Amino acid sequence: EAQSLLTKSEQEAVRALQLDNTSALALAFYAEVLVDQQKWTQALQTVEQALQRDPSLMDVHRVHAYVLESLGEYALAIEAYDRAIAINPNLTFLHLRAGAGYRRLAFGSPNEQVQRELYEKALEYFAQAARINQQLGVQDPTPYLSIARTYSQMGEFFIAIRNVQRTIEFQPDNA
Repeated sequence: EAQSLLTKSEQEAVRALQLDNTSALALAFYAEVLVDQQKWTQALQTVEQALQRDPSLMDVHRVHAYVLESLGEYALAIEAYDRAIAINPNLTFLHLRAGAGYRRLAFGSPNEQVQRELYEKALEYFAQAARINQQLGVQDPTPYLSIARTYSQMGEFFIAIRNVQRTIEFQPDNA
């Protein structure tokens, strides 16, 4: 079923490009489908075309970040997420993805000081997502789970569990 949905998604993206071959958004969505099909080189070329056509679109930068993540280029992906955040700062999933990128970089860093700094940057992004949700009245446990996971990776288990407890307040029935 997943393959069938990917094929249909690709057909729809190609159709959108046939209808408007200048559409940066259609190119970006096509690149996103290409990543899901594990066609990374073609995805990167396609999203770069979208960036050339219209760098003012949040989704173009979001997909660019997604492509870069899939290639293991986490630092560049974070930069692309930051550009998307600059365009639309209230989309918490952008903050969560950028934070996850920093956490991934921290996990792979052999230098303890650099690792600590990268974890702190991840926590800043997750906290910002939590603040946005709080301002909007959204009770989403995801930012707190991300914070908990980060603190757990840092070996700070007490603060990690406090953040997990916060998620239970939002969804006490969620196992």
